[in-house]
Amino acid sequence: MDNPATTPRRVLLVREHQHGEGLARYFAKQAVKEQWKRQGLRPHHIVASQLNQEAQVYFDQHREKLVERACAALRIFDQKRKR
Repeated sequence: MDNPATTPRRVLLVREHQHGEGLARYFAKQAVKEQWKRQGLRPHHIVASQLNQEAQVYFDQHREKLVERACAALRIFDQKRKR
């Protein structure tokens, strides 16, 4: 009998959790940059520490949505990779 910890579904869930969080944080940074652009600011002129702080706040406020989006993106990537 297969070990439940190594079933493909379980491995995918662990991978999504490990990589999904980082990708979700990337999406949070992108969202903050888009907000700045709409305000007429240039993100590349703003200090990285400010971006990180605001992205962390955005991430905390929208964590569930961002992680879901990241996990969906990872699933799509895995499907395309397996073709």
